[in-house]
Amino acid sequence: MHLCFAKVVIPISAFLERENEVVQLLQETRLAQLATIEQQRELVKYVQDLHHWIERDVQERKSEREDLSMRIERLNEDVVHRFR
Repeated sequence: MHLCFAKVVIPISAFLERENEVVQLLQETRLAQLATIEQQRELVKYVQDLHHWIERDVQERKSEREDLSMRIERLNEDVVHRFR
């Protein structure tokens, strides 16, 4: 009897002889997979937080630019009225 893993045929006897090694490799692979998933979650949270910060920053700068524009316009009007 044979086992087939990803197009590799292994005799059952060879598999059973190395069962502990295979189980250990599977466990290590699972731990690495879980670590990768956690890193991806952390990265997604970081990118989301960064996106929100950038949105707030853009809005604040837009508001500041509008305020500055209004002040410049008022100053311009004051200067024009003074020199008439």
